[in-house]
Amino acid sequence: MATPIDFSTRACCVKRPRITWIVDSLCIALLIGTTVYAACRYAALPERIPVHYNAKGVIDGYGGKGMMWLLLAGMWGVVGCLSFVEQFPKCWNTGFRTTKENHVQMLSLTWTLISITKLIVAAMFAYLVMAAIRGGNLPALFMPIVLLALGANFLYWLARAFFVAMRQHP
Repeated sequence: MATPIDFSTRACCVKRPRITWIVDSLCIALLIGTTVYAACRYAALPERIPVHYNAKGVIDGYGGKGMMWLLLAGMWGVVGCLSFVEQFPKCWNTGFRTTKENHVQMLSLTWTLISITKLIVAAMFAYLVMAAIRGGNLPALFMPIVLLALGANFLYWLARAFFVAMRQHP
């Protein structure tokens, strides 16, 4: 029988999966690239830029061009918060029993979930920044695609964790 593991008293000494380093590098490149591009284009922006879109992707709110910095701050803030959470694997809760036998796999799966989520969120914000700079509407499928990407990412890694947990408890 699988023995439950108590992460509250045991230091986490599992190495991050290699894929998370690759995904995080892409995420950092996207953050920096988007910020540099926005900074370079800032002077050429009109005084009013799109700041809100309806469900169909049509612009329905404008703001001053300084709102670009708020959008970039949101991008860095959300990715930063996810990166902060990533540093405390003892606090993660998968909803499945983590045992001595499966804890390395469970942590690896959760780390990958968080890293890919960061990349999806960064890509979403980067696209919103580019749309604000361009001044046009979003594609009508923008929000459904973002939600589908986030949901599929979550469900895929959740299913993988479920099967890892079930392998320990026939």
